[in-house]
Amino acid sequence: MLEAAYPNDDMSYESLGQLCTLHRCISEDEIILGNDETVIKKHLSRAVECAVKSTTVKSHELTHPLVYGWKVADAPSDNKQLVRNLKSELMWDCFDEYQNKDWFMSLVARLENIE
Repeated sequence: MLEAAYPNDDMSYESLGQLCTLHRCISEDEIILGNDETVIKKHLSRAVECAVKSTTVKSHELTHPLVYGWKVADAPSDNKQLVRNLKSELMWDCFDEYQNKDWFMSLVARLENIE
């Protein structure tokens, strides 16, 4: 729903955080249920993208018809909190199998470059 209502991720810091968490949780579920690396990579990449985008949210009014006129506030002064949280979550045991994969290390490096 978030991705349909907010084209191009034009949403609040909090909504980007929710979307980041959603994609990270989907990747955890995939590890348990199917362990398809392509699916896991896709959702973790999307989680990282949302966390990175959250750092640059600026105050503005939304123009998409579903959310027209809603106001988005600036990201909080600690605008890297989602980045730090996701980076620490990627070190959880459930992701151990992927931590030495190039794509996974690239995602972690992208988060580290934001801090």
